[in-house]
Order: sequence, then structure tokens, then C-alpha cells
Amino acid sequence: MAGSRYLAAQKAAASTAAARKLLDDARGPQADGSTPATKTTATNNRKTACGTPLGSPAKGKLAGESIAADICGKDRQQTEPKACAPADLANDAAITWNDMANSAKQWETLFRACQKGNKHKYATAETLRAAVTALLVEANTGKGTDRPAQHVIGLITGTGNTGCDGANGDTNGGTCVYYGSDSGGDLAISWASKMLSAADELDKAAQAAAAARTTAAKLTDLNKTMTAIALLAAEASHKPDSKTDTNTITQSMTKCETINKAAECKNKTECKWEGGDVKEGNHFKLNETHVAEKATQTGSGGNGETKTTYKQKGN
Repeated sequence: MAGSRYLAAQKAAASTAAARKLLDDARGPQADGSTPATKTTATNNRKTACGTPLGSPAKGKLAGESIAADICGKDRQQTEPKACAPADLANDAAITWNDMANSAKQWETLFRACQKGNKHKYATAETLRAAVTALLVEANTGKGTDRPAQHVIGLITGTGNTGCDGANGDTNGGTCVYYGSDSGGDLAISWASKMLSAADELDKAAQAAAAARTTAAKLTDLNKTMTAIALLAAEASHKPDSKTDTNTITQSMTKCETINKAAECKNKTECKWEGGDVKEGNHFKLNETHVAEKATQTGSGGNGETKTTYKQKGN
């Protein structure tokens, strides 16, 4: 029972539910609009929402929360509907950053496009870590002319001093997200942290699953061993007691050998007289049926199991 409970605990630990929850949180809201597209509202404009890489240590208000809106979102200044092709925002209204209006609908379009373009059927710890590593390398690579902008993902043109305003061309801005100069090496990207935590949870689940398989195999072997022992015990309980049988037969033969008169033999159940009308002499024969029955009763509790018997005939 203890082994079964241990196995059940290992199977429970092998669940990937915790990893799925972290990945759902990292991804953002549901595509059906049932949850807000971002956690931050009233950002005044895109630059406030997405950040200014030069001259400000603070990250954009949406940095780490909505990379899709920062880089791919369409508004009155960034009017390109296919900034993140194959996603096409042509039929979606522009985002108004002060109240985040229309962001949910654009997010749904972007989300659906990502689902279709996903090449991985299943997420693994390795693919998650590889994706986060690639993005962190990109974020730590300088952007703009002479690459002055650090901690940025997306496009920066010129010096980048006008911030992530969604503009394109020689405007010193761009469609980007800035994570702040005081973020440290990890950039404080919440969705990236959640992805790495999900990778850790997948590792734990894989280890628990492997342990569960090992435990299950051991329990199977143990059950087989216990079954074999039970069968051997059952067989032993029905096995004739050869020592008892031999003793019974020997005693019966001894009794018969002391008889040399017909009358005495006929009065002994162990013997059978074969001397005919002759009244004396060694004309006895061991009564096999009686001795076998007696040996069976003595050796196995009278269960009627067939026993090996021996006979002795006088001369």
C-alpha cells in the first residue's frame, strides 16, 4: 500500500499543469477578449507605454507585459497593418493608448497568427530556454545608428532618442519596447521569467514521470515475486509428506510380518490373507488400499490426495 501511495504521489508530481499555467500567464490574455489585453492603462501615448531607450532609466509602462502591442500594434502613427506578418491588422481599428481601446481586438488577431505559425507542437524545457535566451541576446544587442540603444527588442532608427513611438524612417524612433537601463542582466521581463519558470516545472515533471516509471516497474516485479511465493506456498501445502507416508507403510508392514496365522491376518486391516484354506504360514499381503488411505490422512489432513504406496507379499 505504501508503494502504491508513493507511486500516486509521483504521478501527481509528473503533472504539467503548473507549467501550462505559467505559459498561459506569459503569453498574455485569452484571444477571445475575456481578459484584458494589458495590465496597464492610461499610458497617454505609445512612447510612454513602450519606453524611451535614451535619456530614461525607466522601462516603458507595458514593457514585460505586452510585447505584441509594443512592437506589432497599429495606431494613428504606426499605420502598417503587417508589421508582424503574417498577422494582418488591416481590419482592426487603431489603438488609442490613453485607454488602450482596440488593443484586445488587435491582440486576438496577433494571437491567432502566432498559433498558426507555431512550428512546435509541444513546448519542452529546452525549447523554452532557447527562445528566452535568443530574446535576451537580442535585447542586449544595441539598436539604432552606432547601436546606442540597449535593453530594447524591436526596431530603432537613427539615434533612438525619440523613443519607441511606432514611427518608421529617419525619425530617431521605432516600433520597439524598452526594458529600462536599471533592469540588470535579466531585464525584469515578466513573461520571460515565467517562461523560464515553466521550463523548470517541465523538468520537475519529467523527473517525477521517470521516477514513477521506475517505481511502477519495481512494484510490478514485486507483485510477480509475491505471486510466485504464494503459488509455491500453496503447492507446498498440498505436497504429500513422504516421511509420514513411509512411516505409515513401514509400520503396517511390520505388523503384517508378525502374523503367520490366517485368523490373525483377517483381523488386521493392514493385512490381506492369501493362503486360502491354509491356516498358518507367511501367506499375507499388505492391504494397499487401507495403507494408502491411512497415509493420506496422516500426511495431508485427509484431503483425499493420491499417495504412493508400497506392498509386501509374504512367501
